Amino acid sequence: MKRSLHSGRGGQRLSSGGRGRGRDVAPGKNRIEQKTSAAAAGTGTEAKNSRKWMAARTQSARQQQQQQREKLLSFPVEAMESDEREHSRTAARAKRFAAFESGNRYKELRLRREKEQAEWIARQSSNWRENETLVGTCMDMCPEFEREEREFHKSVHPFELDPVSKRIARDKAVKAYHRPAAGNGPILPSDVRPPRVLKKTVDYLLRDLLQRHQFQEVHSFLRDRLRAVCQDFSVQATISKEAVYVHEQIARFHVVAINELSQDPLFSMQQELEQLNKVLYVLDQLYNERRCRQKINKNEAEFRTYMILLDLPNPSIVVECQKWPISVLQESRVQAALRLHALAQKSTHAQTSYSFLGKTWSANAIPTDAAVNLYTRFFKILRRDQNVTFLMACLLQLYIPIVRQGALMGMRRSFLSAHAPYPAQDLKTALAFSTDEQLLQFCKLHNLSMNFDQDNGELVQIELSKRAKFSEPSAVTKDIYDASFAQIKRPNASLSEIICFAGRNDRQRLQGVNSTA
Repeated sequence: MKRSLHSGRGGQRLSSGGRGRGRDVAPGKNRIEQKTSAAAAGTGTEAKNSRKWMAARTQSARQQQQQQREKLLSFPVEAMESDEREHSRTAARAKRFAAFESGNRYKELRLRREKEQAEWIARQSSNWRENETLVGTCMDMCPEFEREEREFHKSVHPFELDPVSKRIARDKAVKAYHRPAAGNGPILPSDVRPPRVLKKTVDYLLRDLLQRHQFQEVHSFLRDRLRAVCQDFSVQATISKEAVYVHEQIARFHVVAINELSQDPLFSMQQELEQLNKVLYVLDQLYNERRCRQKINKNEAEFRTYMILLDLPNPSIVVECQKWPISVLQESRVQAALRLHALAQKSTHAQTSYSFLGKTWSANAIPTDAAVNLYTRFFKILRRDQNVTFLMACLLQLYIPIVRQGALMGMRRSFLSAHAPYPAQDLKTALAFSTDEQLLQFCKLHNLSMNFDQDNGELVQIELSKRAKFSEPSAVTKDIYDASFAQIKRPNASLSEIICFAGRNDRQRLQGVNSTA
């Protein structure tokens, strides 16, 4: 007889009734025991793998350390030599920086300068009405603090060094151009040179230094120092005769640089023109202010001429000229510039605007009375008119590609496709090219169809008609800059004399009035 006993949910079931039957465990408890045993087995395997991984990693680290130790021990000589070279470089650097410490006063002057700046700020804040305009007190071409600072930081130009002591020379150092920065503090009167010292500085740069060196060699140095001169005049807001004299000299310097460095690949024509425009703008303000005070500007006509020629493609420049005095407008050079301006105007363009020398010009869409486009007469006046000086020719050369481009467009509109191609030599003469290579490059720039001699490969004919292939370039670069016109007008004088007018009696000779084509 079988008998069973149940003791609730998940309880044990006791069974009897036969031999060999024992006590059974409930199913729920059996599953828990199975999971526990499996987890214990898994934990043992992971621990074993972890010990193996740690042992392998330790062995790898020991091998790397051993390799590094062997490498250092195998090359002791190279390691010692490397340390010696590093020590030598450090010692040499310390020696260079300690060379002038005995005589250099930069650290001392820096502390004094901080005190001066604090006093200057306090004085300006309390008496701002009385101290509205800064007046320079520096009597040297370069302030003392800047001399000591640049010598301390090893930023002295070779032109400023004393040949014997190899230190910065007081009579050769010239203040460098510095951009305004908030961290430098306010400009002190001791940093600024008064007008008479600025005039002395410009005379030294353009009469002495330029006379002893090639223009290309000193251009970057002179350009930087002359910018600092203009900066000193700007902070003092003076309209003295020294300010006019100095800005006139600087303007001539930039005009000469445009001609002399036009073929230099490192020369930036755009930056030079930017500085020239700034100087001419200041001169325009100076001339107007001095005229209001009944002061005479002897060279105003010359620089008004440069203002016209520098804006040659702009037809509205004639409106600006109406504001100038009659005596200036009647001057022969101004009249020559106005004639050239009128002859250079063109009324039609393939594009609404074009870029030239970093500036965007708007094209004339409607024909005007001024747009005569008489290019042949333009080149004749440029070559033969004695009123066109060397410096005027330097600026006119900038816009000769634009005049030639207008001539090509006028020819295309006048010639029929039934006509024979235009002879290359006739076009060279009409557009005043100095070489066949210049004509060839100009035709390639405008995508003209050309015919060459089969025997010698020379350019003989150019297709110029309404249907002929032609394209107006969106930008004209200095690669086609023609410097031959200025060479015709160049007087028998040095560049320093041309810029400075060494003597009043040499004015006509230096201006190239007597030069002939």
